[in-house]
Formats: sequence, structure tokens, C-alpha cells
Amino acid sequence: MSVNIFADRLQLTDEVRSYFERRLLFAVSRFGAKIQSIDAALIDVNGEAAGGFDKRCRIVVKVAGVGRLVVQDDDAEIHPLIDRTTERLGRLIGRRIDWFHKSFGRQSASGT
Repeated sequence: MSVNIFADRLQLTDEVRSYFERRLLFAVSRFGAKIQSIDAALIDVNGEAAGGFDKRCRIVVKVAGVGRLVVQDDDAEIHPLIDRTTERLGRLIGRRIDWFHKSFGRQSASGT
């Protein structure tokens, strides 16, 4: 699995990059080898303009047998934004894998 983290108009410190990577890996860890790649971006939507929900987190994941899934959210603060978006990602992957297995008669993501 490859994990790529990008920043656009935002300084990505080592601490934020490390935090983001840990949260991503935790969110997808239960899906194992099904996760082929993760491309994640933190974007300052307003650039230098201040105020509001101007930070965006966009995560694109390629899941074997399911395809490409995208989660995106906005917030004013980086850490809560990363937390919320990675949690949503984990739930979305689980739902899609379960749906795929139910639709095509395979095991669920939990192995039952």
C-alpha cells in the first residue's frame, strides 16, 4: 500500500504529516491488503485570507474489488479535520466492502 500526503497553500509540518499518516493507517488497518493506495491532501482553500472553515482534507483510496473512494471535509482547525475525515473514511470503506460482499455473495469485511 502506498500512502501519499500532499499540502496545497499550507505548510505541512513533520508533526502534522506524522499525525495524519498515523490516523490514516489506523482508519484503514482493519482492511489489510484490500487497500491499494491512499492519496491525501490538506488544502488551505482561502490561501492567505483568514477566517472561517478554510482548510480542506481530501482523501482518495483505491480499494481492491471496490474501486476508488473519496472523502472530503472542511474545518478551521487541522487536527479535528484530520480526525473527522479519517474516521469517515474508515466507516465508508467498511460500508462499501460489506455492500460489495452482500451484493455479490462474498464474506463481509469482518470475516463473518
